[in-house]
Order: sequence, then C-alpha cells, then structure tokens
Amino acid sequence: MPRRRRRSTVGGPSFVGVVILVLSLIFISQRGWPALAALWILALLLWLAFFMKTQCDVETERGEGCGNGARGRLRACHLAKHKRAKRDALWAMFGLRNPERRYRIMWAEQHSAYGRVSPQLEKPPEPKITRPVYDGTMLGATVLSAIVAAITFTFQFGLLRP
Repeated sequence: MPRRRRRSTVGGPSFVGVVILVLSLIFISQRGWPALAALWILALLLWLAFFMKTQCDVETERGEGCGNGARGRLRACHLAKHKRAKRDALWAMFGLRNPERRYRIMWAEQHSAYGRVSPQLEKPPEPKITRPVYDGTMLGATVLSAIVAAITFTFQFGLLRP
C-alpha cells in the first residue's frame, strides 16, 4: 500500500511569520517606522532569496536553464552538481573562490589503489547559472538589507530609551 505524502506547511503560520508580526506591532506602537520598513524589506528579500518557489535556472548541457523546482533565487534544485554550480557562481561573482572546493574529491591519478585503470571519461563543462547578475543582485540586496535593518534597529532602540 503506498504511503501518503505529508501535507506541506508552506503558506501556513510559521514561527518567523509570528515573530515578524509581533515586531511589526511593537514598532507601530513605538512609532518606529524606519525600523519597521527595514524589517519588512529584510523579510521580503530573505523570502525572495531563500524561500520563494522558483526554478533552478542552472545551465544544462543543452544550454538552457534547468526547469526543476527550487526554493529561492539563491538556491538550486535537488541535483548536487546544480547546487555546487550555484554556490561556485555566487562566490565567483565577488571575485572569490568557493572555499568548499578544497574539500571536493579530485581524482589525480589514472590508476586506483587496486591496480585497475580508472575509466577516463570526457569531463563535461561545469554548469553555469543562467542569470548571474540577478542572483548576485539578490544576494547583495539581502546582505545589505540585513545590515541596514541591524543599524536601524540599533538606532531605534537607542532613541526609545529615556
């Protein structure tokens, strides 16, 4: 007998949503409009970057974007090489090398420890993301909004104290 799938809780009330609602009510009661605006911008950008239902968009062998579902613009689908490609491309956008690369297994020798010859397959090109500027902008905007929200909260709470 096939197992039933669990219903997704996406779209329902969550802890983060309740926290944002409570913080919004506190800022409204204290007339903290700048902090409230920063909070909502941060929440929106975090949702777009990490939680919104979208497509993977990593370039496939055919040269088009992957159509598999992904959660957020900065995340990839279930395929490990797509996740790796997305992370590598985001690091490369800022002129840096992904620190994870030093832990990847690289086959340096043609012969294995058992004396068998490893098959030499033609290495396919590394997949790329189809919209690197958009993904980089999303990452930058999310980080910038988090910094602005932290600064705004600091000033807002500093101004509210007697």
